[in-house]
Amino acid sequence: MHRTIEEYLKTLPDAEARSEELKSTHSSISNNLNHAIETFKANSDKNRKATSSFKINDMVWLNAKKIKNQRPSKKLGHSFLALFKIVGKINDFAYKIDIPGSLKIHPVFHYSLLGKLQEYTTTTRPQEPQYRYEAAAQEYLVDKILDIRFHYGRLQYLVQYEGSSQYDGSWEYSGKITEENLKGGFHNSYPGKPSPDSTPTPKKKKTSRDLITKTTPSTLIPRIRLMFNSTAAHLPQGGPPEAALAA
Repeated sequence: MHRTIEEYLKTLPDAEARSEELKSTHSSISNNLNHAIETFKANSDKNRKATSSFKINDMVWLNAKKIKNQRPSKKLGHSFLALFKIVGKINDFAYKIDIPGSLKIHPVFHYSLLGKLQEYTTTTRPQEPQYRYEAAAQEYLVDKILDIRFHYGRLQYLVQYEGSSQYDGSWEYSGKITEENLKGGFHNSYPGKPSPDSTPTPKKKKTSRDLITKTTPSTLIPRIRLMFNSTAAHLPQGGPPEAALAA
């Protein structure tokens, strides 16, 4: 027997009680989320420096780890760029600094990338570059040419730049090296090395015979050739290329 609508409605929970239950659940979830956020913030702030130490017109060092430069090797670049002035505070975590337009980067940085002059002692303070940092106008002189090679058909020099060691050598294409005297001296010292007049030697394609010769003991090669001779004798003319190994 089916229940009537009136009987069914009597079994439903009270709307007001249901509303209170939902409010209680929502409040509990909100409190838990706020507690998690506060805990996360407290743990994150343990290793953070106070942002209030930066003010407008302060001179700060800019950490260069996220800034590309024209150095041939990252090791040759400065860890910090020259002192810049803070010209604006975006919020507690970001500041705008006065940087030259040649850098072509957004002038707003997170405070963790900035350092006040007073934060460095005489031994840890980064050395201010002798030049104003102009990323688009830097040239670095080649001190020595160490080696030469063909790379995908193009000539490359292994060069050592001034101020670096030979272990930081960088392969550069010939057109990028403007020190013609170093090129000439290198080719005079090593006439057997590739030169601009050389033609890249194509890599020889390995054959089955080369593979057998290099990987098989010399005592077994005559037996293998005899086996191919026997096989070739029973093949029609124009057989598989392996028969050529008997030659």
